[in-house]
Amino acid sequence: MTPTQQLPAPTLVLVALCVCATALAASSSAADPQPAGLMVNGRLSDLPEPALLDGDRLLVSGSVLATELGVGLESTSAGAWRLRTYGQEIVVRPGSPRYTANGSERTATVAPLYRGDDLFVPVEMIAGALKITVTQGATWHLRTPAASVLGIRQGTHPDRVRLVVDLSAPVQFRYTADPGKVVIEFPAGADGEGRQQMLRLHAFDDALAPQVSEILEAGLVRVVIGHQSGKPPVVMTLDDPPRIVVDLFREVIPSVTPPCPPPEAPPAPSGLWRTQLFTGARGPVRGYVVQVNLQDDSYALKPALAGETIMRRSTVSRIARQYGACAAINGGFFSALGPPLGLLVVDGEWIKAPLYGRAVFGVDREGRCAIRRVDFAGRVDFEGVGSLPLEGINQGHTDPDGVVAYTPRWGSVVIGAQKLTRLVVGTDGAVAQVLRNGEAAMIPAGGFVLSGHGRRAETLATIGVGTKARLSLETLPPWPGLHQALGGGPLLVQAGRVNVTAAEERFRPDVASGSRPRSALGLTDKGDLILLAVENPGLTLRELAGIMTKLGARDAMNLDGGGSTALVVQGRLLNRPSDGCERAVSNALLVLDKRAGQGGL
Repeated sequence: MTPTQQLPAPTLVLVALCVCATALAASSSAADPQPAGLMVNGRLSDLPEPALLDGDRLLVSGSVLATELGVGLESTSAGAWRLRTYGQEIVVRPGSPRYTANGSERTATVAPLYRGDDLFVPVEMIAGALKITVTQGATWHLRTPAASVLGIRQGTHPDRVRLVVDLSAPVQFRYTADPGKVVIEFPAGADGEGRQQMLRLHAFDDALAPQVSEILEAGLVRVVIGHQSGKPPVVMTLDDPPRIVVDLFREVIPSVTPPCPPPEAPPAPSGLWRTQLFTGARGPVRGYVVQVNLQDDSYALKPALAGETIMRRSTVSRIARQYGACAAINGGFFSALGPPLGLLVVDGEWIKAPLYGRAVFGVDREGRCAIRRVDFAGRVDFEGVGSLPLEGINQGHTDPDGVVAYTPRWGSVVIGAQKLTRLVVGTDGAVAQVLRNGEAAMIPAGGFVLSGHGRRAETLATIGVGTKARLSLETLPPWPGLHQALGGGPLLVQAGRVNVTAAEERFRPDVASGSRPRSALGLTDKGDLILLAVENPGLTLRELAGIMTKLGARDAMNLDGGGSTALVVQGRLLNRPSDGCERAVSNALLVLDKRAGQGGL
C-alpha cells in the first residue's frame, strides 16, 4: 500500500502504515517469512505481496483483509490494530502472538508483523470470525461462506449517497473501486430457482449513483455500482441484519436543504427542567436537563416504538404526543430500516434481545429502576421434547446453527429462504406449521415464528405439528420481573465513578470517538431520573460521563446521539437538532404523568 492509498473499513478508511526502521527490526524473526501465493474464493490475488509463510503458518496482508475480505482495520494509539467485520472485533498487536477475539484473550502460534508498509496477520487469528477454510499448497487457497442478496436500497444525504446491500448472512467480499464504478464480489448462496446466471438492474433517484447491477454468474454475486462521485468511497459492514454499506460522497454539499418546519417555542423552564452550559474540548456546549423524582408515584417510565412494528420511524415529538408523555428523550440505536439495536421490552413484551452485553435501562414490575450491562439467555421450550437456545428476537440470523424468534412486532410475514426451517406457533402455543422449502411464514397475532439455521434447521424439522412451544426470555445475569427495558450504551457512570465501556460493548469509532451531540440518562442516589441532551459542538463520551456525575448520577448510560438527539417537554423540542430538523428515530423513552392533564413538567 502507498502512504496515501485509501481502503474500505467498517467504520473508517484504512490508512497505510508508516513504520520506522527500529520497528521493522523488532518485528523480524530469525528466519524471515517468505512470500506466498494466495487465492481468495477462487481468484488469484493480484496484490504485490498478498501473503507470507512463517514456517507452515500463513499470514495475510492488511491489503488483502481490506480489499479481498471486506475487513476494516483501525490503528490504536497503543500500537494495536482492530479488525472489524459484521460486528465482530479482533485486536492484534504486531510482534505479539496474544490477541483478543470479541473480548476473549487468545494466543496464536506466530505473531502479526510489518513487512514494508503493510501489516500481516496470521490466518489462525481471523479464521474463526471469518469462517475461513484454508487449503495448503504451492498457492494457498482461502474460502469463505456464501450469501445471497436480499435487496439493494439507496439513502440520500446532504453530503453523500448511501447504498445498502442487504444479505442473507455475513459474507466476506472482494472490493474494487475505479473512476465511476465500485464492484463488490462474493460467493453466491443457493439460488431458490436453480439459476446459474442472473442479471438485475436497480434504478435510483439520486443522480450521484443512479444504477446498480446485481449479477449472478459462475457461483459469484457481483454488485456493480455506477456513480458520479470524484471522491474515494467508503465501504463498511454492519450486522443485525448483515449488510454491506457503500458511502459515495458529493463534490459539493448542496447549500439548499429541504425546509424544516419552524421550531415551536419551548415551554418555560420549570422546577423539573432547565438549560445549562457545559464545557467540552471544542468549547461551550448547551445542554438541556430533565430531572424527575421517581419516588413520586405520579410518574411512570416506559420505552415506546415509533409504530406498531420495528420497521417504523418517527420523531420523538410525535411519539411523545401519541402517548401523551410530559417528557421524552430519543432511545437506543437503530438500523436504517428502523429495527432497534439492543434490548427493548415494553410492558413486559420482549421486542428485541440484548446486543453485545451493552448497557440497558430497565424497570421491574415493582417500579425499581436500574442501569446494567446484560447479555441474552433466551430459549424455546418444547413440551415433552426439550429446549433450544435462541440467538435473538426479530433479527436476521448471525449464528450458522442458530434459532431466531419472530413476533408480530417484526411484521406480518417472515420471507422465505432456502435451507431454513420455520415453525409457526399459534395463539394456543402449539406448532401449527413446519415449513422447510423456502416458504414464507405468516406470523399469527398473539403467536410467533421460529426460524432455524444450519443444524438447528434440521432439529426444528423434527418437531411435530401440535407440539407446545414456549419462549423463555431472560437476561444474563438474570433481571427478575423486568417489565420495561431500553438498550443503549455504552455505560458512562457506575457506582458514582466514570466508567466508559465503549470498547467492551463493541461500539464503532463513530460513536465511541470524537465530540458530537449526545443523549444520556442517569439515576441518582435519591431516586431521581436525569435525562440530558447536548447540542453541537457536542461532547466526548468521557466528557458526557463527567457531566452526568456532576449532575448527581450514581449510574448513567449513553443513548443514540448525533442527529438523533432530541429531548421533548410538553410536546415541544428543547434542543436544536444537528440535522437542522428533528430526525425520525426507532424508539424513545417516555415520562408519563398519571395525574389528569399530564401537567407535571
